[in-house]
Amino acid sequence: MLVATPVATDTRVLREATTLVAAGHTVHVVGRAVPEDFVPPAGVTVSSVGVSSALRRDGAAPLSARRQPAPVRLARWLLLPEHRRSAFGRWAAAATVDAQRRGFDAVHAHDFTALAAGSALAEARDVPLVYDAHELWTGRPREHRPTPWADRRERRLEQTLGDRADAVLTVGDGVADALRRRYGWNHVTVVRNTFPAAATPPTPPDAPTALVYPGRLAAYRELETVAAVTLDPGIPLPVTLVGQPTRPGWPGSTRGTPRSVRRSAPTSSPTCSPARGWRW
Repeated sequence: MLVATPVATDTRVLREATTLVAAGHTVHVVGRAVPEDFVPPAGVTVSSVGVSSALRRDGAAPLSARRQPAPVRLARWLLLPEHRRSAFGRWAAAATVDAQRRGFDAVHAHDFTALAAGSALAEARDVPLVYDAHELWTGRPREHRPTPWADRRERRLEQTLGDRADAVLTVGDGVADALRRRYGWNHVTVVRNTFPAAATPPTPPDAPTALVYPGRLAAYRELETVAAVTLDPGIPLPVTLVGQPTRPGWPGSTRGTPRSVRRSAPTSSPTCSPARGWRW
């Protein structure tokens, strides 16, 4: 598996890996800046390559980790596309070198950032390629300057390499339908993100008591709307957002964010399982 994330909190990757191990396969994951103290699940091995780019050295904190003055925010908005291309490009090159030293009989490329490297590795070893689209890459919201020419190149590349994949997986029917319409793919299968099923399903309360969102805390995910719901006196539901915000203080800077919204540090999926109550 190839994935440009730290792996440790990537529950989709970990659940797919452990499912394959349970079916009798051996799984190795090449990740990006994986924490040194991360212990992978039984039967899964993990290696890591860095996150350097032309604009940031390996190990340096991202600018988004702290509040920046307006000129720095403008510079980040202008330069972020170049930084991302450089960082993901360097990761893909290093991940390819790592994978070439290993034996494998299939390549599972997670997201567009791993697709080109995964396709090249699969072709070189003449093994199957699985493309796992965690989102509609070319339709995702941007927090940087418009890049129409780069977007067009990425769409062409995704179609070309996805056409060659033996299977395409994605997270839901909406993304699957969009991929089919956009590229004419008929080899898309939906594998949903979900919690492990409880051995004994819990009995839900008569009415919801809390909302939990375990995921990436970023713009354009309607989390401000979820938080605003708690302002309605008829819906007194506290909201817990589990994850690391991409903007300092978020969502506290959102106008009207109620006190009943709190953030929790990233954690493993069992902590947020349905067995702990009626969740969303």
